[in-house]
Amino acid sequence: GMFFCDDDGAVGGDFLCIYLTDLSWQQDAEAAIKEVFGTEYLQHRVKVLQGTYDFRELKAWHERMMDVLSIPRVIMTDIDESKNRLTIGLETLGDRQLRDAVELRLVQLRIPLEAVTFEQRPPIRLAPLSR
Repeated sequence: GMFFCDDDGAVGGDFLCIYLTDLSWQQDAEAAIKEVFGTEYLQHRVKVLQGTYDFRELKAWHERMMDVLSIPRVIMTDIDESKNRLTIGLETLGDRQLRDAVELRLVQLRIPLEAVTFEQRPPIRLAPLSR
């Protein structure tokens, strides 16, 4: 994944940060970015970070893990490019039964628990449409 970061790799800043599982692929990654997005992104300085997972793995796991949204009080799922991880938003982080249910489902889906972070998120409230 890629995102804009500061000198320390934190989100926001003037660097284009890219996670690579093999740091020797930097030139190939930059060529691919140029091919897909043009030269605009490469006008920023590139900062390469050591990734544990490549984006294709995260994307495939994210597609499979959509099933966890059927578990009550699971609020959202996401690929967090800035952390090289998947994120699952839970209504309450301290609910051990909820966390156990989600982790069991992830194991059943063959998604490594090490690739997932949990965040507390408020419930989604639907607002009526106004005319």
